[in-house]
Amino acid sequence: MDSPFGIVLHGGASESWIGDDVSYATTKAFLKNLVEKAEERLRAGSRAIDVATEVVAELEDFPEFNAGKGAAVNRDGVHEVRIRLSHNTANIKLIINNLKLEAGIINGKTATYRAAACLQKTKNPIKLGRAMLDSVDTTMPVFIVGEGADQLACRLGLDMVDNSFFTTQRRMDYWRKNKTEVLEHGTVGAVVLDSHGHLAAANSTGGMMFKQAGRLGDTAILGAGLYADQQIAVACSGGGEAILTSMLASRVANLYHSGLKLETAVDKAMWDASGLCPSLSCGVIAITTDGMRTEQCNSRLFTIGSSGSTYGFKYGLIGCTMPVTAALCCYEDALVRIGVSKHPTRQYQLTFCLKEASLITMDRKQVEDLFESLRRASKALLSLGGTDKVAMMTFAGGKGGHLFAIRGTGSMSPTLNDSKQSGNPPFRAHIEIEKTAKALLQVGDFYKLPVPRSYSEFLLASAVEFRAIIAGLWGALSRGLRVALQTPLHWVIDADSFPDDLILLCFTHTILVSNFVTAVDSGLSSSSHLAIASHFDKTKVSTWPVNAFLVCSITVQPLYATLSNCIGRRIIYTSTAFLFLVGSCLAAFTTSWTGLILARGVCGLAVAGLMTMGSIVLTDIVGLKNRGHYQSLNYINYGAGSALGSISGGAIVEYFGWSYVYRLQLPFCLLSAVMVYLWIPSNIENSYREPLSQGKICLTNLLQTYDWRGSLLLMISLLCLVFVLGTGGNVLPWTNPLILTASALFGVVFYVLLRVEAKAPYPVLPPLMIQFPYRNIMGSALMFSMINYCVMYNTPFFFQAVRLESAGEASAHVVIPSIAFTAMSAVAGTTIAKLRTPRPTLRVSQVLLLVGALGLVAMATALPATKASNSLYSLCLIMPSLGVGMMAPSALLTLLSLGGQHDHAAMNGGFIMMRSLGVFIATSLSTTIIQNVSQVVLKTMSLDEETAEKVEATRLNIDNLRDLSGDMQSKVMQAYQLGFVVLFSVLLVCSMGIVLAFSWVPEGRLDRLSNRAEDSDAVVEMVDHLDDEETDDGL
Repeated sequence: MDSPFGIVLHGGASESWIGDDVSYATTKAFLKNLVEKAEERLRAGSRAIDVATEVVAELEDFPEFNAGKGAAVNRDGVHEVRIRLSHNTANIKLIINNLKLEAGIINGKTATYRAAACLQKTKNPIKLGRAMLDSVDTTMPVFIVGEGADQLACRLGLDMVDNSFFTTQRRMDYWRKNKTEVLEHGTVGAVVLDSHGHLAAANSTGGMMFKQAGRLGDTAILGAGLYADQQIAVACSGGGEAILTSMLASRVANLYHSGLKLETAVDKAMWDASGLCPSLSCGVIAITTDGMRTEQCNSRLFTIGSSGSTYGFKYGLIGCTMPVTAALCCYEDALVRIGVSKHPTRQYQLTFCLKEASLITMDRKQVEDLFESLRRASKALLSLGGTDKVAMMTFAGGKGGHLFAIRGTGSMSPTLNDSKQSGNPPFRAHIEIEKTAKALLQVGDFYKLPVPRSYSEFLLASAVEFRAIIAGLWGALSRGLRVALQTPLHWVIDADSFPDDLILLCFTHTILVSNFVTAVDSGLSSSSHLAIASHFDKTKVSTWPVNAFLVCSITVQPLYATLSNCIGRRIIYTSTAFLFLVGSCLAAFTTSWTGLILARGVCGLAVAGLMTMGSIVLTDIVGLKNRGHYQSLNYINYGAGSALGSISGGAIVEYFGWSYVYRLQLPFCLLSAVMVYLWIPSNIENSYREPLSQGKICLTNLLQTYDWRGSLLLMISLLCLVFVLGTGGNVLPWTNPLILTASALFGVVFYVLLRVEAKAPYPVLPPLMIQFPYRNIMGSALMFSMINYCVMYNTPFFFQAVRLESAGEASAHVVIPSIAFTAMSAVAGTTIAKLRTPRPTLRVSQVLLLVGALGLVAMATALPATKASNSLYSLCLIMPSLGVGMMAPSALLTLLSLGGQHDHAAMNGGFIMMRSLGVFIATSLSTTIIQNVSQVVLKTMSLDEETAEKVEATRLNIDNLRDLSGDMQSKVMQAYQLGFVVLFSVLLVCSMGIVLAFSWVPEGRLDRLSNRAEDSDAVVEMVDHLDDEETDDGL
């Protein structure tokens, strides 16, 4: 599979949009088309430097942007040097003489850079930079300016135009209207990552609006306006003087190289630069070799387009992402920044921005600390504005807000005229407010600030009253603040007639019941599949119903979350709940082996949706911060259900018949479906998940963007693999044409799948899965999942074939490792949360897993001969389950710590996918190994025809083993024992491979968890998704 690719382009950071609605719609359509074409070229394998050149050239030709045609004019109304005004009674005639442009381009692969400036006749300045870059002439300059630059462009055969070509009527109209102001405008540019892993950056501009004649900006300057190397590419736009002074592009790159995530590096660079250059108004786009992309600005507007192989497609105007800059910050602590907004809407207004959490997800201590800080700010604003009341308004999503001074009758302070006063932009208009507010906010004891006593707002209450109010409101804040910021939920039942606590209780118990039913089904499947197969004389292919479940579950699982964004959570949740009921009914009343396989496939489709929706809607209602408590309950719930199914599966088959494994589930499946229908709100939305494109994804867009080809190819490849592993050497000889054809078809389809996934916008198999160091963790996830489920699904087989236990007795051995796995996962998650790093648990889990694999080999070789007690067998089974239980959360959090926040969804999806594939391979491969090895051993014995038929009967129905004579029974048991020795030896090799894979993972980056703001919720996110992984494995 190819490396990730992506592009981010910009059309300039600015404080205003000089066009109208029509020009904006035209611009959006242009950007969409341009991004799509660039993405198509990157998918086809085009080089980053080629795509960057062509994209910027098209941006130069588009008249709405300040580069090439449509370039900015200077103070005199010309693009650079001279203007002659001829006054008539009707109009003003403008004669443009010398427009001068500049552009720069850099190839990150070779670290080669070229630039040109003060161009007057070169149609596309960026193409001159590219031609200079490609030239083999050793005398070719790195940077060329003035008339010589145009002469060089002509000599290189580039398109030349008259200087008037760059003039547009819109620019001149804007000049006439605003010629008394000096506002900054932007550039155009792009940063590109190609599928070969190479980066490029390009920038072009017509200069700053109303610029001083002779000015040279930042656009083409390496390290200021653009930068690229073999790891990161950056392009900047905005106020050139400030960007040049702060060397903004190289500042971003240096911070990224120091170990910060891309988004954090850009944010910190802009924050530091705004402290160095208070008037900084800019936007930054950046991309890295692992496909991470970002676009941020502290200007009012930033025109961007972005797309790639790893996540989302977007285009258009974005607003300011940093409303409080370092120069305007009055107060800062670990939780919040408070200052004067760079773009205020009213006088006497302060803005606060949260650093880590949002108001939706904060815990009680954070709420108290935040409102203490806001209380200080409110008192400062009161003294500043001479008012007696303060109002607060929050941003969408609760990441910050504004504080306003309120006049006597409750009216807010006067609105600003958007800083259109002559020579008085937003920064200068509020510098005096900023100075005064900063002085007030730095007062040591803010309780002693002189404040009028006639206020009633709780932010201005006394210290004792304030703390009492916060304590009294906490219960409402913990539940109601989230609801206040979102659309009210609609229920099938009359929710208003029930207390809030009862509503929440019924909702959470609906999810717990749903998960409990699927957990019981998982336990029953693992403990009874061999007994059920024996009833149909299909012991040799006992895992085929399990594999049908897995194939269907794996291939549709990525669809559910995206589909729920289109048509709603409740529709998906309710549909899959009733589909599970239907699948269980089909399994309960079928009379054929084929019917059972099809029924379990239906159940697989349903359970994938049930578990995915259960995890999503729980977070929707209670939030990430409160998810931990409910997740702990879910661990206990899931472990109890799995244990119940494990201990009862064999006994149900033995005493009641195999069909009752599914018939006894039907009342509970019906109860779960009815509860989901009644207690899941109809309009749940997930406010934490970023949409794949601007706005909510519609169903039509989903049908166009979902990886249908990848899902189909994955299903075909898995079916081929099931057939080969399930029948090769077991039912059919390895040389059988069907086996050879299926093997060849698997190889071809899997290769095509990899090629398709490399180009899919939202692939079923994320590209991150094969990138270092992510591939080490992904491979380890596959192997430890194999180990866990080889134990879970083959333990009953081992005790029936090697120790001659009944189905009920054999299935009981699955209970202890099942509970051990679930309990250790919960303990490991809690330990990681307290230690703030997965390093210790990751190392301990590797030891446990290695020791556990050795114990399995010992259990298959030594213990049967010594007639050891059940406690020793239990110890051998517990150790690998403990190792996997501890490794699962440790590996996931290690994976999350290595990537950016926006990669977490892809990482979690890939991790879950690899664990599911591990289960699939475990169930298929284990049967193949055991049956093939035992068959080879039995073939070496001289058996008469009658005895051979009896031995073959044991391979069809394991219960027939008890009917063999003593000597022959012992030989068959030894043959199966050797099969288990080989299987467990394979698991030992897998455990060694896991240790080796993690030895190459850069553990030093794990310590970043305690140092990065966005990682404060990483453990919570890990716990959220851990349940998804376990339930995907639980079949």
